[in-house]
Amino acid sequence: MFSKPVLRQQVRERRRRLSVEATRRNSRAVVDRLRNWPRWPDLQTVFLYSSLLGEPDVTGLCIDTRKTWGLPRCVGDRLVWHAWPQGAPLQPGRFGIGEPDPAWPTLPIAAANAVLVPALLGDRQGHRLGWGGGFYDRALTAATGWRIGVLFAEFVVDSLPVDPWDVPLDAIVTETAWLLFRADV
Repeated sequence: MFSKPVLRQQVRERRRRLSVEATRRNSRAVVDRLRNWPRWPDLQTVFLYSSLLGEPDVTGLCIDTRKTWGLPRCVGDRLVWHAWPQGAPLQPGRFGIGEPDPAWPTLPIAAANAVLVPALLGDRQGHRLGWGGGFYDRALTAATGWRIGVLFAEFVVDSLPVDPWDVPLDAIVTETAWLLFRADV
């Protein structure tokens, strides 16, 4: 098995080769799969992310005005979640990722019924490989709702190296399938 830094480099190269059209098409399929999940109507507060470099774009979910949407902002080595008024412009953050305005109300991660988590890779046991900063692992320790990894199917592998601080996911959703790791589906 490769080390995490080697895997990150390999995945970044694969993502650079993704076509814009395939990324859009597969992102729409991920959004549709989330909307059709039987638990979706019951979720009132959903935290999502601004996509970066070939990650599935899930902002298409936000047409549902009955839900509260949260987006993260990097503050030091932590993520701070803010309520996102649908369609409100984002600001470029520290890593070039769109972030909410710091003046928008903050939300504790424990308030989220589901946290949609970006990942470079995910495995069939519910582990994810992120960008390497540990931001999501630190945040997810306080999450009480669903922790859902969002990936394209080609980035789901059989297994990943796991460190003690890695927080497992409850599910992974791709454009083609759900992988569920919680018993209360």
